Amino acid sequence: MFLPWMRRRIAAVHITGLDNAGSKRPLILVSNHVSWWDGFLLREVHRLLRPGAPLNTVMLESELGRRPLFRLLGCVGIDPGSPTSVARCVRSLRGRLERRPDSVVAYFPQGRIWPSHVRPLGFEKGIELFARHLPAADILPLGIHLEPLSAPAPHAFLAAGKVVDAQSATAADLEQTVERLLDGILSFVAEHGEGAPAAWPSVRGSMSALRGGAPEIALVRATG
Repeated sequence: MFLPWMRRRIAAVHITGLDNAGSKRPLILVSNHVSWWDGFLLREVHRLLRPGAPLNTVMLESELGRRPLFRLLGCVGIDPGSPTSVARCVRSLRGRLERRPDSVVAYFPQGRIWPSHVRPLGFEKGIELFARHLPAADILPLGIHLEPLSAPAPHAFLAAGKVVDAQSATAADLEQTVERLLDGILSFVAEHGEGAPAAWPSVRGSMSALRGGAPEIALVRATG
């Protein structure tokens, strides 16, 4: 229902690095939070990796209360300041992942929206709690950046890192990984300017090329 509406408001979604995401266990997408669109952008990653699997997005209960329709899209509410709310969210997600081991969870450890260039990103340790209390899962770190460029609607650039074991992942390590991914995106956009979408090749590739703006980086999907 939301996809056609989104495609009129986002010029294109460019994703790279998904060649590292071959996990078969439950998958937690962990990214920075740069815009209102982020949950829908991670849904694009979900469509590419596991289109038939459920997507569960952790969302502030205060925001979900204003948009209850999002519950139908798999959103789970949480109030970080309430231990009861956190425990309820974890129980709900654990039950969903036990029923569907192929499930995908979207999680934003910053807890609020910040520009993609802010450093440090400020990941909260709540991601460690979720990772430890959910069924054995993998984490796919992602960087998200939106750039206006030459269109009325912005282009979204998403870069994925290497999958890590959720049981051993730390908030600090994930934060550093996402910062590196964002630095790669920002450097690439700074180098290519409005030509960034055209310079972003339409084949799968590795994230290592992003750091130097080499031609191997991949455009996995473009919408619009």
